[in-house]
Amino acid sequence: MQYFVVVFSKSLGRFTWGVGSTFETIKNHPIQLPIKSNGEINFSFMEKFIAELEAERIAELEAERIAELEAYLQATGLEDTTLTDAEQQALADFENENIVWKEFRIGDLFEIGTGSLLSSNELNDGEIPRISAKSENNGVLDYLDTDALSNARHFENFITVNFFGTDGGVFYHPYRASVEMKVHTLKIPNYEFNSHTGQFIATALKSPLNGFGYGNQLSSSKLKTLDFKIQLPIKCNGEIDYEFMERLISAVQKRVIEGVVHYTERKIVATKQVAHTKVTGEVNFS
Repeated sequence: MQYFVVVFSKSLGRFTWGVGSTFETIKNHPIQLPIKSNGEINFSFMEKFIAELEAERIAELEAERIAELEAYLQATGLEDTTLTDAEQQALADFENENIVWKEFRIGDLFEIGTGSLLSSNELNDGEIPRISAKSENNGVLDYLDTDALSNARHFENFITVNFFGTDGGVFYHPYRASVEMKVHTLKIPNYEFNSHTGQFIATALKSPLNGFGYGNQLSSSKLKTLDFKIQLPIKCNGEIDYEFMERLISAVQKRVIEGVVHYTERKIVATKQVAHTKVTGEVNFS
């Protein structure tokens, strides 16, 4: 059937609503098909030809998946997904609820800033991310040249919450970026986020900042003065346990990446089996 579809598409492709598209024209239109020595249509050749094309395409997809997986592992720096003893313990403590948590008022814990409004005619393409109120792609609107603009506000290694709270997204940004007016920035004085603690705290912020939207926007004054609280793990001395956050997020990332690796490997095996079945007609249910 796929072979015939290709033949029809090529042979009838020049027809339009006004030219050739009648029952009689199509009925009498000749097509070319492979035949056997006895003049009969060679259906067996069609089947093998399409099966080989599919097998080649599956091989290409397999190579693409492997390349994507290798690039992903290289980007994360986690080619080795083996959990350390500390990471295993962090997972166990979290799952068994052996962690001591403490509530911190957001207005007290964080240094809160806000972005600025820039005219679109001031903006030129560049390399600096522009963080907006978008709820996808980490809020990145575009990459622009904002260094020369005196009213641009730049931040680095920070968390953003926009005017819509959780509905708009809460994101961690390890890079330097300029920020729009409807986006708030959060940093903890005398502490520098890393990729693990930044992600942990950004996730923890989503629950207390839920319920805002166009009709009830989250202003910087609300963020600073209202009684929003965030729960974070603490040490026995009452200080925030950043080390636990790092171990837990690292363990979770390794678990997720390990799952991605196994999933990709299973897909590769499955596509190989499909290719083998299409070409040979053999089915292996093992």
